[in-house]
Amino acid sequence: MKWFSLILILFLCGCVSTDIQKSERISVDIQGAIYNSITNQYVPQMTQVEIHSSKEGELANLITIYVDRYGAGRNFLYIDSVHINDHILAVDKYLKWEEIAKAQNDKISKEITNVPSKYITHGLDYSFFSGNTESHYLVVDNAPSFATKGQYAIYFDKENAIKYKNILISFKNNKFRLKHLSDIYK
Repeated sequence: MKWFSLILILFLCGCVSTDIQKSERISVDIQGAIYNSITNQYVPQMTQVEIHSSKEGELANLITIYVDRYGAGRNFLYIDSVHINDHILAVDKYLKWEEIAKAQNDKISKEITNVPSKYITHGLDYSFFSGNTESHYLVVDNAPSFATKGQYAIYFDKENAIKYKNILISFKNNKFRLKHLSDIYK
């Protein structure tokens, strides 16, 4: 039993260890939404984006997008540079499906893909969800199990899915670099 406990502790420590040491919030115009079961609506929430790296002045190697759940924590997405092209392709597929669904007045729910992650075991699930025939959402979910699927998802309407894609493209093109904040704020 002691060996099992030791192996479990080492495994859990390995799951949460990263090479990320510095982070900085950046100003971007994007708004994610979460589902509010009381109002039966997808409600836009305050959305923040942070970039992360191992040192100040270096290019970011991780982006975190947070959507505040107002007192119930935050939904978050970890996007690493290793799989950035897969994230962009998932958004492109959503945009293509959104055009088709609007043109045909369809209301569908369909998985797009799962993008692996360097920082979370399950990766990110991308899916397409129609609120109605006019409102179609890109759903990005980091749920590690079927029981929590959708509970921690962030919903992007078409306008914000395009903004999300632009953030991903900027990340891919090395547009995000951490500032030397410790040199500025002494």
